[in-house]
Amino acid sequence: MKRLLALIVSLLAVCSLSAQTLRQMTIEDGGTGPYKAVMTSESGFENYTFYRPAYMAAAVEKEGKLPVLLFGNGGCANTSIGFENYLTEIASHGYIVIAVGPYQEPGQKVEQEWFWSPEGEDKPDMPVQKVAALDLHAQLDKLAAESKKSGSIFFGKADTDNVCALGQSCGGSQALVIGTAGDERIRTIIPLNSGCTRPGDFLSDVVNKDDLVRLSGPIAYLIGGPTDIAYKNAESDYAVITTQPVVFANTDLGHGGSYTQPHGGTFAELTLLWLDWQLKGNTSGKGVFLGEPSAQFADWTFQYKNF
Repeated sequence: MKRLLALIVSLLAVCSLSAQTLRQMTIEDGGTGPYKAVMTSESGFENYTFYRPAYMAAAVEKEGKLPVLLFGNGGCANTSIGFENYLTEIASHGYIVIAVGPYQEPGQKVEQEWFWSPEGEDKPDMPVQKVAALDLHAQLDKLAAESKKSGSIFFGKADTDNVCALGQSCGGSQALVIGTAGDERIRTIIPLNSGCTRPGDFLSDVVNKDDLVRLSGPIAYLIGGPTDIAYKNAESDYAVITTQPVVFANTDLGHGGSYTQPHGGTFAELTLLWLDWQLKGNTSGKGVFLGEPSAQFADWTFQYKNF
């Protein structure tokens, strides 16, 4: 009896030190993918929000360990609300997303914190963001550790060697910081409505166009066309990148993209096509990025090189 009690206490101790789901909710219908997704708060990651299949074990049984996405929000805001449809849709196709900002349900009022403004200047009403790119990057090591703990919800489920850094606007800048940090686990980068602006403009997370030679994998810029304030930034990035395959994709939706549309709209669809190719080896959609006509993405234009 004493041995049984000791075993139970030991197991409870292991679980208490491992990631467990604290809160969760389903966004929209959980996404259109084969694995209905949830938005969650996980213990040990209180400053971040996860988007993942509700039943990760079922997804892993079918696909193997799930690739991981590190996501930075527009404005480098400390909340992923506004991207919840987009991120849920991606997660429902078998991905684990770690997004900057503590768990927040849609409609819940929260004081915004910012890191950078589109004009490149701090604003008095935008206090400095507390979560920088390097902290987002550090969550990957934490998740890798959790995936090896038998008591963790992520045990044996996260493929932390198969990662995409992505983000929208300023969050795309954070993705570029991570994607040029020399981490070979970052297999691909997706700046959404984003690009380098001028040398050193990422404040403490310094990166400039010269740093793009250090990209750790192929990169896809998904941009909202000439009216997108990041269009010229992404266009000039595309021009200077020589060391990795690069795509410069555009559709006329401006800087706001389609993230709040049902299931994240066309930006989610194109993101998934790229992720499935780069992180899962599914080449069925690669032709879309390499100039093949596509009725689904007829409103997009594509430039590409270095493939």
